[in-house]
Amino acid sequence: MRIVLGWVVAVGVPAAVLDYLQSPRVILFLFCAGAAAMFPLIFARFCRFEPKT
Repeated sequence: MRIVLGWVVAVGVPAAVLDYLQSPRVILFLFCAGAAAMFPLIFARFCRFEPKT
């Protein structure tokens, strides 16, 4: 849960700053799309998956 919260904060703060600075919507969309595409990689890197026995 901490990993997901950290990822949301790490993506949300720059996204909010980009929105506050009134950057073009295309830039904001590309940033969010890239963050969404990287989420499974970050999640798999830091979370432990164990098989069900």
